[in-house]
Amino acid sequence: MGKKFLHLVTTGGALFTCATGFSSCSKDSTNTKITRDYQIFVHLGEDIEYSYAYQINEALDYFCHFQLPIVSDSSMIKDHEIIFDMTRKECADLLPKLDDDEYIIKERDSKIIIVSKSHMAKMCAVDHLLTDYCSKDGLIVPKNTEVKGKCKASDIVTEITLPDDPDSSNKFHEIRDPFIVKEGNDYYMYGTSYWDGIDWRAYHTTGSFKNEWENLGKVAEIGETYPDIVKQRWAPEVHKYKDKFYMFTTYLSQSSRQRGVTILRSDLPTGEFKMISHNARNVAQFGNDNHHITYDLSTIDKEGKPAGCTIDGTLYVDPDGQPWLVYVNEWVSQTDEVGRFSAVKLSEDLTEIDESSNKELFRADAAPWGEAGIKVTDGCFIHTMPNGRLVMTWSASNGHGYSVGFATSDNGVLGPWVQHKQQLFAPGMYASDNPEGGHAMIFEDNDQLFMCLHGPNAKTEHPIVFPIKETHYNTIAWDLYQKGK
Repeated sequence: MGKKFLHLVTTGGALFTCATGFSSCSKDSTNTKITRDYQIFVHLGEDIEYSYAYQINEALDYFCHFQLPIVSDSSMIKDHEIIFDMTRKECADLLPKLDDDEYIIKERDSKIIIVSKSHMAKMCAVDHLLTDYCSKDGLIVPKNTEVKGKCKASDIVTEITLPDDPDSSNKFHEIRDPFIVKEGNDYYMYGTSYWDGIDWRAYHTTGSFKNEWENLGKVAEIGETYPDIVKQRWAPEVHKYKDKFYMFTTYLSQSSRQRGVTILRSDLPTGEFKMISHNARNVAQFGNDNHHITYDLSTIDKEGKPAGCTIDGTLYVDPDGQPWLVYVNEWVSQTDEVGRFSAVKLSEDLTEIDESSNKELFRADAAPWGEAGIKVTDGCFIHTMPNGRLVMTWSASNGHGYSVGFATSDNGVLGPWVQHKQQLFAPGMYASDNPEGGHAMIFEDNDQLFMCLHGPNAKTEHPIVFPIKETHYNTIAWDLYQKGK
């Protein structure tokens, strides 16, 4: 995957690793095994460190069926700890040995000390720890051993600059909600054009998504062709289904005055995409020009008026071949002002939904990583793990800005969905000058998974891409530490 960035140095003992993350490490007097009497010590106020601690707990829960308490109170220091707090003496003593992109994992006196100067390096240290030292026997680290590694953000993260927009005075074309499709050796990108979604357009490059992109312009005509479309052409994502290309997107309807999900189809990823979706109740209420597949009057707002704003539709096809629409019921439509995710069966040709199958999946306030009073559900995308587990990435605010978390289901798209505490992207996670980002999707390129999102959440937003992986503890995480590469 591009540049290689792993460097290992050991002091105070031989480098001790398992052959792979799945193998067993020997258990003897030279090793320290993490048991229930340990705790994880993080720095108070460092929210991202909690995310790393939750990731360690995910692995321990999977392999050992227990989790460790996470503390930040210096009065609670114990003999057995995993320490992230850089103000603790154990960490502070090691910091002078590090460059900005380096980390140290050290076992000393039954404490596992994780030291770094950057969050990217700290994420890599956790990935290293869980890849080489965590297996079916648990988390086992050699005693009195120091492992040093390096993890540089610029070697990992690709920030895509799109070409100048000939239709705008802006220096570059801002894009939100980027969605990348690979077809052969070609890459296509779709997204919300500027804040208000001025049109549906595509970008193209070939050979690698890291190459220069060209602006293909509009891939769906609007104008007189679809008079019901007012504006807010949001979050277009394109899925290949039965040899056709389907765009799932949103627009504000002139006839209903509501946002709704719509589906367009094309023979080619370059378009032209044409509307195919409808909902019989919308047609009866507003006429044939309304192409929303979701029903605009299906909910009542806090003033008792019809309000059924639905956005951010995505496609999921289950193992039986049944296509599903997963989408957002916007918080502005709800009497309690809390957004929801829902799923509903699609017809085989993706033109309409079976409303009787519609089910709410979860609410915004289900997120354990979200801020108090979280309302927004945004940017759902479903990835299927090799064992059939579904992972849904979605975005909201974690109290410090736009972020990406995830939920999993082991029982299909209808769930139940379990929210995970760690985040996949949070303010400051990889660079202090890029504070937030979200509305993520996952794509595969040359046997490597990547996550693409937009950041920052302002009028300089652009696509950000970084590698992720399916972990051996049955979830997803950044793919930072690649042993032997």
